[in-house]
Amino acid sequence: MSDTLVYLDIETRPADLTSPVWPVYVQRRDACDVSTSALSPVLGSVMAIGYAIDDGPVQVLDAFDADAEVVALRAFGELLWSLRRKGFVLVGHNAAGFDVPFLQARMILRGLAGAVPLLGAPGAKPWTLPVRDTLNLFPHPRGPNPPGARSLQVLAAALGIPVQSGALGADMAACYAAGDYDSIRSHLRADVEQVREVYRRLRPALESSR
Repeated sequence: MSDTLVYLDIETRPADLTSPVWPVYVQRRDACDVSTSALSPVLGSVMAIGYAIDDGPVQVLDAFDADAEVVALRAFGELLWSLRRKGFVLVGHNAAGFDVPFLQARMILRGLAGAVPLLGAPGAKPWTLPVRDTLNLFPHPRGPNPPGARSLQVLAAALGIPVQSGALGADMAACYAAGDYDSIRSHLRADVEQVREVYRRLRPALESSR
């Protein structure tokens, strides 16, 4: 019996400047870029979780405020718990390096630590997590950051998959600030669909190499 594939992507939002964490962080720093705080789970937070199970439709769990983040994290943990008996594998682009550890950290910080092991052991090496990461599955020449190597959009275009239009990842903070939640949901759905199609293109090479 094959594992259930859970295609995953998350969007994160920058730090809440009223949080008690922010003044501790900025202390003794000459300048702080608030936008990059969305990359840190101790400063930023989850804004939305997008996922699809096997060939099913993409679902989006909204987390546009602090209370909604807890609800979304709990719902995603419950989903994974329901799939654990059959077995599941998460599929995402840089999911092992970003999405999974970010979700684990936010679950711990929001009092949902019981769900963390479903995503793998906290602090585990990325290659030991229950993740098939399209960023790492596509072969890249050795060297520091070959051009386009980390971009889902570039990889999709190279594989002949239609690229996204409208708001993209770099626009998400501005969309959140403007209250344009529909654009965030649309982008997240498109990301998950793109990850699924990229994985489908890579899968024959992965299976033939076993």
